[in-house]
Amino acid sequence: MLKLITKFILIVAVVAMAGNILPKNKDNLRGTCFYISRVDLSSSEILKKIVVDSELQVSSRICGVERIGSIYVNNTDKNEPNAAGLLKAIMDGYEMHKAPDMNKVQSESNENSRYRSSVCGALGSFATTAVFDEAMNSAARIIETDPDPDVAIACITMMSYAKGSREKLSVTIIQRIESILEEKVINDDRVRLMNALVSTLGKLANKDGYIALVKVLQSAYPRNVKDASERAIHQLEMSK
Repeated sequence: MLKLITKFILIVAVVAMAGNILPKNKDNLRGTCFYISRVDLSSSEILKKIVVDSELQVSSRICGVERIGSIYVNNTDKNEPNAAGLLKAIMDGYEMHKAPDMNKVQSESNENSRYRSSVCGALGSFATTAVFDEAMNSAARIIETDPDPDVAIACITMMSYAKGSREKLSVTIIQRIESILEEKVINDDRVRLMNALVSTLGKLANKDGYIALVKVLQSAYPRNVKDASERAIHQLEMSK
C-alpha cells in the first residue's frame, strides 16, 4: 500500500511539473515547443509567438515551425480551428527570415535558410486541415520566388509527396523553369535548382511539361542538367 501511495504522489508531482512547463512570459518561450504535444488554444498561441519572436534564437523559432508540422501530421480534424492562425504565423516567419537582398543568397545566414526550408516541411503537414489549398499555394510561391535552391527544393520535395498537390506542383515547376530560362543567368545555385525542377517534372509524368524540358535541352545549361531533362522526357514518353 505504501508503494502505491508513493507511486501516486510521484505521478501527481510529474503532472504538476508538466503544468508548469508552459511559459508564463515571453522570456520563457525558448525550448517550450519541445513540450507541446497537441494543438489547443493555449499551445496554438504559444507556437504563433515562438515562430516570429525576433528575440529568440533562430534555432528556437525553427523548433516552433517543426513542432507545428509534427502536430498536424497526426491531426485529422478538418475543422481544427487553429490551423489558419498557425499557417499565417509560419508564413509571417518566412517573410521575416528572407535575406535583406534576395539577389545575394550567399550573404544570408544559414539559419535563415534553414528556417525557410523548415516552413516548406511544415506546410505539407496541413494536408488534413481546411487550409491545405492555401498551404500549397504558399509552397508554390516559395518555389517560384525563393532564390535559395535548398529552400525551393525543400518545397518541391514536400509537394511531390503531398496528396492532392501534384497537378499544382507540375504547373509551378513549368512556370519556374520558364522564368529561369528567361533570366539567362546560369550559376551553381541555378544549376542545382534546375536539376531538381526537371527531375521532379519527369517523376510527375505531366505531359504539359514536355515543351519546357525541350527548352532546357536547347539552353546553355551544363550537360548534367540536360541529361536530367532527357531522362524526364523519357519518363513522360513512357507514361503515355
